[in-house]
Amino acid sequence: MVGWTDSNWAQDLDNQHSIGGFVFKVAGSAILWSSKMQPTVATLSVEAEYMASLNTMKETIWLRTLLGELNFP
Repeated sequence: MVGWTDSNWAQDLDNQHSIGGFVFKVAGSAILWSSKMQPTVATLSVEAEYMASLNTMKETIWLRTLLGELNFP
C-alpha cells in the first residue's frame, strides 16, 4: 500500500478554506481517494498540510484494518 496526501492553502477565494486530499494505491491501482474542503480555516500553509495529514492518517488506519480483515498481505 502506498499513499499520498496534499493540500492547497486558502484556495477558495470566497471563504479562505483549504482543500485537502489523498490517494492510496495497492498493487499499482488506486483504491481509495478523497478531495474535499477542510472544515476549519487554516492561518498557515503548514496548518492546512497538518489537517490534510491527520485526515489521511485516519483513513490509513481504517484501510489497514480493512485489508487485514480481508487477509491481504
